[in-house]
Amino acid sequence: MLATHVKSRHSRLWFDGRTAAFQPAGEVRFLHYSRSTFPQLSAQSKVITLSINGETRRFTAPLNVAELVDQLAYTGKRIALERNGEIVPRSTFATQQLADGDQLEVVVAVGGG
Repeated sequence: MLATHVKSRHSRLWFDGRTAAFQPAGEVRFLHYSRSTFPQLSAQSKVITLSINGETRRFTAPLNVAELVDQLAYTGKRIALERNGEIVPRSTFATQQLADGDQLEVVVAVGGG
């Protein structure tokens, strides 16, 4: 059984996979939740496999393009990204959800002279 205890100066939270107890400043509240309510505590997080520039990589889902760019340390860099043969506009990075098996090509612009 997974049991998690989070404690701060003013409150405490316990979670064992079925029940969460929250104690703010002297009172206790018991709440019943499923594991999906606390996905970061789930023993089996969903994983997706992506092909990035021909290299297979695994990531925790859900994942959008903006989060992927951040995880690949491309934030702030000038990049072009193609998903399954189609260019993804930078303005849609935050709304483009990635799916298992997506084929991505990432090109990073390099300046020089």
